[in-house]
Amino acid sequence: MPTLYKTNEADTARYVMGVYHKHPLIAIGVNPSQATLQKPDMTVSKVKKFALQLGFDGYIMLNVYPQRATAPDSLHRKKFAPWAAKNLHAIADVLAGTAPRPVLWAAWGNLIETRPYLGQCLRDIYQLAAQYDPQWIRLGELTRKGHPRHPSRMSYSNASYPFDTLAYF
Repeated sequence: MPTLYKTNEADTARYVMGVYHKHPLIAIGVNPSQATLQKPDMTVSKVKKFALQLGFDGYIMLNVYPQRATAPDSLHRKKFAPWAAKNLHAIADVLAGTAPRPVLWAAWGNLIETRPYLGQCLRDIYQLAAQYDPQWIRLGELTRKGHPRHPSRMSYSNASYPFDTLAYF
């Protein structure tokens, strides 16, 4: 299976990470932590297992914002536009290279509220993805704040549901 792993030179931003064939589950989190293909973290491990459980032949991990941070409070106070632009470009490359009608897993949780710019970054991803006619899903129930759940503490017994991203905005 082919692998994808795109970071900046300093490895302070990760744009894409995954292992896929023809029909991967594409998860969209808030921001990457320190996971690599050789050393996955809890989130990536869960995404990989959910992908297999749901019948996908791989996974791709994308994020609303590419800055590596183990604590979301460590994210930039203001969006670093060059990273956000490169993130959109990397996402476009992934979507263009996957099967028709890619499946996008909304997996950002309440962390989307960490910084004001994250919501705009998500809207930019939504608009970009629209041309690929994606199928948006969520796993489990929405959080109390109305966000799709983050995978890291999610039980594998959670079912997938369609996610109306436009209504979410």
